[in-house]
Amino acid sequence: MVLRLSYMVWDAVFLCFDVTEKMGLLRMLSWAYQKWQHAVDQGFCTNSTPLIYLLGLKKDLRMECSFEDHRLAMETGLTVGSPSCCVNPRDTYPAWTSAKPHLATSGNFNGVYKLRSSKSLVKNKCPLNRHAQPRESLINIIKLSRLVLQQQGCKLTSDGDHRTEMITSAALMAGIVAIAVVCGALVSLLVYFLRSWSLVILIILTGFVGICICVTTRHIQLTQSRRSRVWPSQPHPGGPSPPRLSEDYYLFVLGSGGHTKEMLMMMDDGTRDFAGTHRRYLISSGDDMSQNHLEDYETELKASSAAPGTYDTRIVTRARRVHQPLWSTPWTGLMSFLDIFPVLLLPPSADGGRKPKPRHYPGIIFSNGPATGFFVALAVHTLKMLGLVPEDRMRFVYIESWARISTLSLTGKLLFYTGLADAFYVQHEEVAGRYGLVNAREMVFNARRIE
Repeated sequence: MVLRLSYMVWDAVFLCFDVTEKMGLLRMLSWAYQKWQHAVDQGFCTNSTPLIYLLGLKKDLRMECSFEDHRLAMETGLTVGSPSCCVNPRDTYPAWTSAKPHLATSGNFNGVYKLRSSKSLVKNKCPLNRHAQPRESLINIIKLSRLVLQQQGCKLTSDGDHRTEMITSAALMAGIVAIAVVCGALVSLLVYFLRSWSLVILIILTGFVGICICVTTRHIQLTQSRRSRVWPSQPHPGGPSPPRLSEDYYLFVLGSGGHTKEMLMMMDDGTRDFAGTHRRYLISSGDDMSQNHLEDYETELKASSAAPGTYDTRIVTRARRVHQPLWSTPWTGLMSFLDIFPVLLLPPSADGGRKPKPRHYPGIIFSNGPATGFFVALAVHTLKMLGLVPEDRMRFVYIESWARISTLSLTGKLLFYTGLADAFYVQHEEVAGRYGLVNAREMVFNARRIE
C-alpha cells in the first residue's frame, strides 16, 4: 500500500492508530522509509518525501513519553520531528532536532524521546512562535459562546433564575395540556350536538392548520434568533472574559467511525481545568468502541488533572447503523429521538448521585457528525418550541468532522439547511468557503499545539 501511494506526489500522509511500543514505531517508520526510497530509486517520485502525521489517543506512545503534542511530525526523510508546542528547535537545539529512523538504533531513538520529554516540561518558559496561531478547542468554543451571548444581550441564568424558569416552563406545559383537553371536549360536544361529521371534520382541519401555523411561526422565530448571532472564529483579543458560572454542565454526542476519537481530541485545550463542570456523554447502543475510548480518556484525565470535574454516560438507540437499509431508518430514528429526551431533561448528579447539581439543563451540546447528533438537535429544538427549556440553555454547537475536506456530511447538511444548530464550525477552508461557514481550522490538533 505504501509503495502504491508513493507513486503519487503527497504533501502529507496521516496514519491514524495508537502506538504503544517504541520499537514498533521504529520498525514501522523504517519500513515506510524503505518503500518510499525504493520508489525514489525507481523514478516514481521525487526525492522530497511527505510529512507523516501520526494520530492517536493520549494513552499512546507520545503521552507515555510525556510528549505534549497530539501529532508526531516526521520531517523530510521521515525524521523524527521536534515538539511544536515550544520554540523552533532548528534554531535553538539543532543537536536533538531529529534522528533518521532507518539509521537510528534503539538507544538514540529513546534518547531523542527523553530529550523531547524534558523540553516539554519547560514548555511554559519557552517563547512561542510569533507567527503561530492557536487552534480552536471545545473549551475555547465554550468561552466564545458565553462571550457572544453576553455581547448580544442574552442573559446567562443563575440558579435562582433557573428555578423561576422551571416553574414558568411547568406552568406553560400545564397550559398547553389544559388547552388540548378543552379542545378535545369542544370537539366531542360538537359531534354530540351537531351530528354533522362534515362540519366536525372541517373544524378539526381548521384547528390542524392553525397548529401548523403556530409551529411554523415558532420554528422561524427560533432559527432567525440563532442566525442573528455572529459567531467569530476567535474570541475578541483583549475583550472582557464572560463570568464563569458556579456550575457548568455540557453534553457531548459521541459516535462510531472516528467521531469519538475526534471529540476527545478536541476537548482538551491543554489546561485540563474542568473544575466545577459536569460532562455528560451520549453514546449510541452497540457502540462499545466509543465506550472503551471514553473510559480510557476519563481515567487518564482523572490521573493527570487536579480538577477533572464529574461525568456520566447515557445510552440511546442508534439512529442508523452502518449499511442499515434506508427503509428501516425512520423507525430506529424515531426510537433514538424518543430516547434523547430523558438524556436532555434529567439533571446530573454529584457525589455519586446523592445530591443533584444546581444545573438542570446542559448549557452547551457538542456534536461532530454522527447521525444521532441531528436527532439531539431536533429534540432540543422541539423542547424550545414548546417553551419547556430556556433559550439560553442547550446551545447546540456542531463541529463538522475533520474528515470532511470539501463538502458537509449528511448530518451537517441537515443541520445547515434546517438551521437547528446555534453555532456551526468546519475544519477546512474549502468547506467554509463553499457554505459560508466559520473555519475553526484543524480542531483535532487542538489548542495544546501551537504552530
